[in-house]
Amino acid sequence: MMRNQPTSDRRPVDEEFLATVIEAFKAGDKQAVRMLYDRYDQAIYRFCRHLVVDEALGRDAFQETFIRMYEHRQDLRGTNIQSWLFTIARRVSLNLLRARRRTHEEFNETLHESVDHIDSDVLLREHIDRALALLPVALREALIL
Repeated sequence: MMRNQPTSDRRPVDEEFLATVIEAFKAGDKQAVRMLYDRYDQAIYRFCRHLVVDEALGRDAFQETFIRMYEHRQDLRGTNIQSWLFTIARRVSLNLLRARRRTHEEFNETLHESVDHIDSDVLLREHIDRALALLPVALREALIL
């Protein structure tokens, strides 16, 4: 997936060559996709990781960014692919953060509902036990059985 090499996105770019690569990329050329991935993978990963502050979520955002890059390659206008990629990475990262927050909120809500339900069951049981304790022994035994 990612290499442990210095970022390669700081290399000087021949605009004409980049335009050719982008056109090939838009046409779905695998070599062009690989060239763009190799050029931007480290920078996009660091950006995603920085936004989400979680390594696993950062990897998810990174992968989703490149999936969307490929799926929406026809939407790229001009040759500013770096800006386009960082925009995708930002949106993907923020969407993953929102989804995670919703999941946590839903879990906490379910947990609170469960605790409230348990609390009401415990209170009901205590109330029944107190009421049973007030009954004569024979009647209490008959009700318990």
